[in-house]
Amino acid sequence: MQNKPTIKLRLARLSNSALVSFADSLVTNMTGSAFYPTPNPSLATIQANNTAFATKVAAWGTTGNRGSHQAYIEMLAARAIVETDLTALANYCETTTPYNEPAFASCGWEIKNPKSSTGPLPPIQNLHQFLSKTINYGEAKIRWKRPLGTAYGVVYAYNVYRNTAPDFNTATLIRTITKTSLIDSGLTQTTYYYWVVPIGVAGPGVVSDLCLVSVALLP
Repeated sequence: MQNKPTIKLRLARLSNSALVSFADSLVTNMTGSAFYPTPNPSLATIQANNTAFATKVAAWGTTGNRGSHQAYIEMLAARAIVETDLTALANYCETTTPYNEPAFASCGWEIKNPKSSTGPLPPIQNLHQFLSKTINYGEAKIRWKRPLGTAYGVVYAYNVYRNTAPDFNTATLIRTITKTSLIDSGLTQTTYYYWVVPIGVAGPGVVSDLCLVSVALLP
């Protein structure tokens, strides 16, 4: 049975200053993330609560120069709010991208049961043109399957390349996506060549075989 990477939360082990820094880094890393477009709690809420916590930590003081017992109680209450926020955020990430180790790592989460290999990913499978009545003139749609043996979200994303000649070395990177299909628009020639490269934690994987696509132009 394959391991299923999950987020490892060990917030109680973090010092107050370490927790403040960790929450700040999560907010920074998740801002604009393609994996997590609608974080819950919101990043603004987490940042505001973390700032309040940092203020309470400062008010409590440092070793040898501690503040009042009331300041200590208020600091603990603020810390509890941040820990609750981060626990909910971890749950959101695991629900949004189940077992997706690269997605978790992109935020800075510690990962339990990591399974990613250190080598490049193998090539994607079954790259082909998809024909449909919903495809307009000047458009092309291609589909593929993830690399063999890459369950549980090992693939971070896919780089899609296009050329008007069957030469990958001169092809242009046209899109980086997380889905396994692409509709390419604004095409002006009848024939194009496509390649797809999977991206994992080790970087770009093996280049796929080329896919020849025929495009219907405007009549």
